[in-house]
Amino acid sequence: MTFDEAKEAILKELGYPTVNVELTDDQIKRCISFALSRINGDFVKKNKVALLLIPGKQSYPFPYEPYRVTYIPDPPSDVAQFLSTCQPVSLSSVVRLREWAEMAERIYGTDPDWEWEDGVLYISPPPNSSSVCTVEYSTPYTLEEIEQGSEIGELFLLLAGAKARRILRAVRGKFSGVPSPGGSVQLDADVLLQEAREAEEEYRRRVNEKKFCGFFTTG
Repeated sequence: MTFDEAKEAILKELGYPTVNVELTDDQIKRCISFALSRINGDFVKKNKVALLLIPGKQSYPFPYEPYRVTYIPDPPSDVAQFLSTCQPVSLSSVVRLREWAEMAERIYGTDPDWEWEDGVLYISPPPNSSSVCTVEYSTPYTLEEIEQGSEIGELFLLLAGAKARRILRAVRGKFSGVPSPGGSVQLDADVLLQEAREAEEEYRRRVNEKKFCGFFTTG
């Protein structure tokens, strides 16, 4: 999701373009930042990649600290070809690679001695022949990784919309009851607060359901 897509979705939640919404881009960014912070506090984004190991080579650049590494010997030639650049390949991006890795881990997978330090993954002892390791690690969600229509996307918009309503309530609350030629101005500040609370409660309810089911995303 881009910033413009998130902004459009948030403003539509508040009735735009039928209703004028008095929020600046900076305020929209605050809503996005708030929602991402809550999402990353409540969920872990799990990732899994495959890496081709070179005979005799012990160290491999890897930017994220893993929590699990599995060693798989003697990959078939087509899998080795997928990984021939010696760069980590996401198991979600290549169906054949994912299917092979799931099967091979169950049958041949072992837990090697490994360490990670300063962006480098160390495998000990280094392999004697061409082999593969799968590496699992977690990362925070970024806005670009949030997909509209996905479960995480829906939760993100619930939070961002709730924050936007609270900010808009503060803006409109300043002018509630201000005298005008047609009488005092009555704005919807109280309605916005109630809607924000309902959205936050819906988020908490759905988060508890997902956590109970062991919800996570693999990339």
